[in-house]
Amino acid sequence: IVTHIAAQSVRDVLQDVCGLNAKLKRPNDVLVGSKKIAGILTESTGAKRKISYVVVGIGLNVNTDSKDLVSGATSIYRESGKKYALQPILEKILAMFWKRYLALT
Repeated sequence: IVTHIAAQSVRDVLQDVCGLNAKLKRPNDVLVGSKKIAGILTESTGAKRKISYVVVGIGLNVNTDSKDLVSGATSIYRESGKKYALQPILEKILAMFWKRYLALT
């Protein structure tokens, strides 16, 4: 569920902040059109039914130029033509993630 919360948070920020029509491709990708703009990886550890911790990795192509993208990938810059400061994007994703996470607990 943490992977999905992270993906939803990235999608919402891409839509709300960047004006991009992002969608989820389960279990861990965020797409704009048919191209991947972000991927989420989670790893957890624990014993029996108790999780000790979860590490969430979010890879988001923000200001990557077209020439530096692999086939099938895109970036915020490529889609919007606008460069974004990384810190505000990160802060918005984390805030959205935290809001969604708290709603489940």
